[in-house]
Amino acid sequence: QTGGTLNGGGTLTLTGTGNTWSGSFSTWTGDGTVVVASGAALTLSGTGGGNVFGGRTLQIDAGGDVTVSGRIELDAGTNAIVNAGTLTLSGTDMTHLYSSVGTLTLTNSGTLVKAGAGTFQLGSGSGGSVTLANSGTVDVQSGVLNYASGTGSSTGTFNVAAGATYQTGGATMVFEAGSVLTAAGTVSITSGSTAVNLASFTAANLSLSGGTLTATGNLTVSGAYTQTGGTLNGGGTLTLTGT
Repeated sequence: QTGGTLNGGGTLTLTGTGNTWSGSFSTWTGDGTVVVASGAALTLSGTGGGNVFGGRTLQIDAGGDVTVSGRIELDAGTNAIVNAGTLTLSGTDMTHLYSSVGTLTLTNSGTLVKAGAGTFQLGSGSGGSVTLANSGTVDVQSGVLNYASGTGSSTGTFNVAAGATYQTGGATMVFEAGSVLTAAGTVSITSGSTAVNLASFTAANLSLSGGTLTATGNLTVSGAYTQTGGTLNGGGTLTLTGT
């Protein structure tokens, strides 16, 4: 798909590997579902107005693979991405910039990857929020994953690789008790609220410039701890071991 509108309440199932959705203001709507089946692949590379979600669900089955190498525009309607396969974010954003304000629910029971050197932004201050529910694995492999607007929780695994950054830039994010959070890279809180409900957590680098970080357990920073604003909260102990 390079333009136009996919509409209707039915299901479109993709079983091949050469599937692409490009263009600007090319739209999915109609409350239907696009399924990327096991062994299939889809690349979303919208620019400018982006790939517009205007009321549709993208379902990625286990063994399916979707890459967002451009941007997703959140328009009005019930929008959802349900990932049981692999979803790679290597583009720029999943936000609202144009037309009617939309939101999206991102449910991950598979693997969600942030790849590429740049920043990928989830949600926007102009009303395009993303609800994130992770019970699988989130791998921030490189660049910055900025959760800018929405409410999220992780009961699964959340990894931040060395040289990479997870940022809460306006959203509300909760790492639930029993989940796994590893940060060989940087955790950055610039706005919004982040709660780490773990007995203990170690980050290589922690930056707090706005918003609130609440740690119910013990927090260790092995590299650089930098606070220029915001609030550090919680009943645990912060231990600094870096130089």
